[in-house]
Amino acid sequence: MEDKEVKIESPREKSILRFLAREKGLSSGKMIGGLIGGVGVMLALFHLTTSTFGQADARVHGGTHLGLILALTFLLFPLKRKSFRDKLNAYSIVDLFLFLASIGISIYANWDTGAMEMRTGMPNQWDILLGTIFIIMILEAARRTMGWAIVLVALFFLLHVLFAPYYPGIFYGPPFPWSTAIDIIFLQNNGIYGIPIQVMAFYIILFMYFGAFLQQTKAGDFFINLSMSLAGRTAGGPAKVAVISSGLFGTISGSAVANVLGTGSFTIPMMKRIGYPANYAGAVEACASTGGMIMPPVMGATAFLIAEFLGISYWSVCVAAFIPAVLYYISVFMMVHFEARKLGLKPLRESEIPRLKDVLPRGYTVISLALMIVLFALGYSVVWACLAGVGSIIAVSFISRETRMSPEDFTDAFINGSRSALMVATACAVCGIIIGSIFITGVGQRFTSLVLSASHGQLWAALLLTAVAAYILGMGMPPAAVYLTLAILVIPALIKMGISTMASHMFAFYFGIIAAITPPVAMAAFAGAALSGGNPARTGYIAMRIGIASYIIPFIFAYCPELLFQGPYHQILLAFCTATIGAISLAAGVEGWLFYRCTYFQRALMLAAALLLIKPGIITDLLGLALFGSVILMQKGWKKSREEAPGLSWEPGLNLSPETILPSPPERSSGKPGGLSPASGGSRSETWKGWILFLTCMIVAFLLTYKGIHFTRYWLFLAILAGLSFMLVVGHGLLMKTRNPI
Repeated sequence: MEDKEVKIESPREKSILRFLAREKGLSSGKMIGGLIGGVGVMLALFHLTTSTFGQADARVHGGTHLGLILALTFLLFPLKRKSFRDKLNAYSIVDLFLFLASIGISIYANWDTGAMEMRTGMPNQWDILLGTIFIIMILEAARRTMGWAIVLVALFFLLHVLFAPYYPGIFYGPPFPWSTAIDIIFLQNNGIYGIPIQVMAFYIILFMYFGAFLQQTKAGDFFINLSMSLAGRTAGGPAKVAVISSGLFGTISGSAVANVLGTGSFTIPMMKRIGYPANYAGAVEACASTGGMIMPPVMGATAFLIAEFLGISYWSVCVAAFIPAVLYYISVFMMVHFEARKLGLKPLRESEIPRLKDVLPRGYTVISLALMIVLFALGYSVVWACLAGVGSIIAVSFISRETRMSPEDFTDAFINGSRSALMVATACAVCGIIIGSIFITGVGQRFTSLVLSASHGQLWAALLLTAVAAYILGMGMPPAAVYLTLAILVIPALIKMGISTMASHMFAFYFGIIAAITPPVAMAAFAGAALSGGNPARTGYIAMRIGIASYIIPFIFAYCPELLFQGPYHQILLAFCTATIGAISLAAGVEGWLFYRCTYFQRALMLAAALLLIKPGIITDLLGLALFGSVILMQKGWKKSREEAPGLSWEPGLNLSPETILPSPPERSSGKPGGLSPASGGSRSETWKGWILFLTCMIVAFLLTYKGIHFTRYWLFLAILAGLSFMLVVGHGLLMKTRNPI
């Protein structure tokens, strides 16, 4: 019986080690690739070892993290070149300078924290010079990874420190000397080395490695195959597969665009083949992938920031986010269901659907995710829960040859995890600059007053202003940066107006995310359009329609915190049940289909019912149920006069097998020790060389940390980690080249 299971893009597609093994000679690309691999592995070893046995001083730990992140950014995003693999140009000297300066200034800023504290309020000339260069470097790193938008926002507040008398309105104020800016932003812990970068360095980065290891063990394949087994037999099955798989995959990726590219490469072509228009297929994937940013446990890394600002546990944030995320996915799922019924689309054929009994045994690849969630629920710290998750991934990967990781796979996971952290880490550093600037000028308090006065004390107006501000910022900034900016400027105003603290923070978080599906800058929708071949703008507007629940639910939980698991349990349960019916009613009203095609009057009734049902309350629930029930009676009563949808005929030659949709995936390890392909010809001795090299480096790194050398000889510890990291990258690159000679 042919294999019906599918595969998504393997992490090996972007393997630095494979590039080093394939590259001939000692080219510039090979040398830079080696540096990228070495810095990436060093960053991973630094965080995994210190998280296991305890971090050093918070500022030093965050400073080391930021220095390595900047160094890696300037290597991976070269100036005036598309890739580090391209030939060097005249601007490469700038990249080299920025790479060396990232390391040098980080050492300067953290070499003697005691002396740095003594100079607080009185920075010397070296502090001012190097601090200025460091701020420019952070802004440049942000420009390379995220574009100009976040840089311009940071420059607006940074220049406000110097030129406040020339700013209008509430931004008018006295100027401050540049030395004060350097003191707050660079020397003290209120700026670059403040809360955002510390949360990134202590917590978020660990989830990056957790996700990298989980993808290395092909958990994404399991998510898609499970989704096909569950939803493939229903109308419009591929779209439902996209919703389910993207929701599952998004819990580990934490990035809407990465989610689209990861699962959409399979689901979008499959949706198009059964009859969904290209624009609609791309929009479905965009909405499903964006939902991964609000689905616990990762939530795009912003959950950690919310927990830090509120001083509560990470698990509490995940609990609060759960019901809104589920309601969003119910709404999107029912949208694609009603659209499929309206278009008369058929399910997948039985021959294209993996059997559930064949898929479930491979679910061991996500045992680690379940373990981590259980540990969170039991009250374990984020660090220990995540480390346990990583350890369990490694353990369960050896159950099967198909998922068993070779030493090269471990090294690749280290590098890929470090690469995935670049955008979030640079965003946190830029937010540190913004926060420090606002701290100096005090404009945050004036901005809060502006929101209060502009809304005239009306909560709905304040919420609308916050939503617009979040959307505008979200067009050019990642969700974590949007949240941090609003947490300083706007959220205090919402709290003063009586919204619960959790609701106000979650409200800003949600509207910072939905910019990914809201034109004119809808990055997730644009990524979906690129895969579907549709029109980006049209795809974005359809995504807005499909994801309409994300625009409504935040306003509801701002008034009624039961949807955030706040209140008596019976009220929470009732609110969840009625809101679920409301989400279904919303989808039916927007799509114009329930059991049959709806009239405009029926659609209006269902939209009204949706708003009443999603809002908790006995009266609103009863009214909403009455309206929704009346539409059901209408449709059942008008059975004879209904307009049937024109069913699409199934083309006899239509082949939905994965082989016709996806190119053959890169060949993966056979599962034998060392991870060689059957044709590699690698000898057993070469296989064991890889394991000996990897295990030796791991043992040395963890043993040194266990002995506490990172507390007593910190810079020696980093030097040893650097040596071990480059030894791993060069050694594994040479071994892979020996096994697969060019």
